Amino acid sequence: MDSRAAGSVWDNQRWLFAAGTTLLFCAPGGLIVTHRPANPIGWLLSATGLIAGVTGAAGGYGTYAVDAPGRILALWAASVLQLLVLAPVPLLFLLFLLFPDGRPPSRWWWSVGWLTAAATAGLAIGLALYPGPLQLGADPANPPNPFGIAGTQDLMWTLFFLDGALLLMAAALALASVSDRFQRARGVERQQLKWFLYGAVALILTLLFGLVPAVEGITAIPALAGFGVFTTCVAVAILRHRLYDIDLLITRTLVFGLLTAAFTAVYLAIVVGIGTLLGSRGESNLLLSIVATALIAVAFQPARDRSRWLANRLVYGKRASPYEVLSAFSQAMAGASTDDSLLRMARLVVEATGAVKATVWLRLGEVLQAQASWPQAGPLPEPIPLEGRGVEETLAMAQPRSRTFRSDTRTTCSGRSR
Repeated sequence: MDSRAAGSVWDNQRWLFAAGTTLLFCAPGGLIVTHRPANPIGWLLSATGLIAGVTGAAGGYGTYAVDAPGRILALWAASVLQLLVLAPVPLLFLLFLLFPDGRPPSRWWWSVGWLTAAATAGLAIGLALYPGPLQLGADPANPPNPFGIAGTQDLMWTLFFLDGALLLMAAALALASVSDRFQRARGVERQQLKWFLYGAVALILTLLFGLVPAVEGITAIPALAGFGVFTTCVAVAILRHRLYDIDLLITRTLVFGLLTAAFTAVYLAIVVGIGTLLGSRGESNLLLSIVATALIAVAFQPARDRSRWLANRLVYGKRASPYEVLSAFSQAMAGASTDDSLLRMARLVVEATGAVKATVWLRLGEVLQAQASWPQAGPLPEPIPLEGRGVEETLAMAQPRSRTFRSDTRTTCSGRSR
């Protein structure tokens, strides 16, 4: 491929990446800003998307400047604008430090933000002063950097290496801050962090996949897919939309991943491994392919059940999964008295959610009356008058640390998280 064709492919990738990143960050960021303007997470996402858009425009302007090397001011502007590609780095690291409430786990973690800023500034200085061609487009014949200092190549490469190492250290510390917060989080915050970690893992995997040589013209797609999953998970977590569905999503992802890995291994072992022993010399063997497909079809149902059991244990631990809870609750309701049913309801809520305590309330006119509680320690809570308020609002005021859900128009259950 000649330099012009390479430059055309690179330009298409750049525009696709810049436009896609702008949309995928600004849309969720704007949604968060609209509903949670005091939370800096939405502003960080929006700023990252806007910088990506400006970077794309700057790249186009830089290409124009390269094509017109006689325009010194244009080259100077292009050499400055190419530094914008580094701007999202501290913003993303700050996002990891501040998620989900806009504050780091402790004041010590602010040092990670300063380390990120220092490393990014060092890289920007090195890129700005490197005495080589402008890093715009794929053409090696780009005009020289007008701010480059001759004879400093070795110094700049040393600066790149040191600042790159500091940036990797800051990345590891930013991930450690999320881990530290997750270990101490309870209730809603823990669910928010599950969404965040799910999106972060998807982003890392897609970025690693993008490093694998791909079909020409689609190398930006894996990164954009990762950005989309990540920003969507962040928006769901901050806005608390179907927040408690994350356990089910993680379970299904694990089941799909385990099945895919297992069947891929079986297929390769039969078709490639046995084929090599039989001396197929890399040629496809129809009989082995049929045998592998038949074996996978027979083993699919047992493998899916085993994968589901393993995924449930990884996600829910020793406590019951939602399916086990629903099954046990339906059996309990079938042949139990009213008082016993409500007690079983409270117990199953504790077992399913890991709450410290669950209380079942019954609405009697304009008063909420506690009917059952699990664990059975001490007397039931006192009745709570509604006083014109809704049931959820009344329980939120009386028990601010609890989460409430309705089982029917008269019965309500509240649980206090650990």
